[in-house]
Amino acid sequence: MGILHQTLELGLIKRYDRPVFEYDETLYMFDSGSDTPVWCSGEDLFLSTFKNAYKTEYDAQLSGFGRGYTPASIYVIPQFILKDDNVAFEIENLYVAVADYSGLNFDFILSNTMFSKTDNTIANSENLLRIQIFDDRPFICTPHILGKEVHKISVWTNK
Repeated sequence: MGILHQTLELGLIKRYDRPVFEYDETLYMFDSGSDTPVWCSGEDLFLSTFKNAYKTEYDAQLSGFGRGYTPASIYVIPQFILKDDNVAFEIENLYVAVADYSGLNFDFILSNTMFSKTDNTIANSENLLRIQIFDDRPFICTPHILGKEVHKISVWTNK
């Protein structure tokens, strides 16, 4: 299994029946069944939240939201970071499908593929999402947006 390197813990919001947490004034949902990171709150809010993000020439048709297919633009976030008091988890050049799904109670779906080289646990009794990072696993994930390896993942600590 490898040696546990670090554990990132993100507090879940109790009022949701899904693993939703707030980070930097944005609501995130961890979706263990998703293979694509999706921003759900439209392009304007996405660009005001991720000021360095840029649009690619790619587009996508998203499904699984109960509305048939929805067109989405593909953006890149040059440096996406989640951190707690001790650990930071960084993905360089995160490709994200950006669409407008008004009515959802969260902004950003974090796909399981973003964390495919980690062990993650949703601890409902503690209201925590735990992401365990191991020394012996290469931090490259394969997104399904473009079908090729495009992300580099780094982990560092405040210790």
